Amino acid sequence: MPSGQPVELFDVLVDEDGTTRWRFLAPEVRSLDSDAVLDDMQALCETFVLPSLDGEEEGERIIVSLMDIPVEFGKITPEARQHFEVYTLENGTCIWEMF
Repeated sequence: MPSGQPVELFDVLVDEDGTTRWRFLAPEVRSLDSDAVLDDMQALCETFVLPSLDGEEEGERIIVSLMDIPVEFGKITPEARQHFEVYTLENGTCIWEMF
């Protein structure tokens, strides 16, 4: 990761619309500023998510999330720090979709 923090894949979920959620455990994410977090999520999308796909995902939406503690999807966990970003796959790269 650009920030140097350790990160490991926690799970991958697929929404009804085909959007995939790649959730990563990143215990040090709480100590990073927003630019470092965004750089790490971009790097994860390009160096982990893209190589894991079969190449037929042009236009697909990907959500990359980082969490400092394991969180059950959809469960409110106030003590957790979580960051989410949405990307569209285009021309073999991850394009950040700013909310």
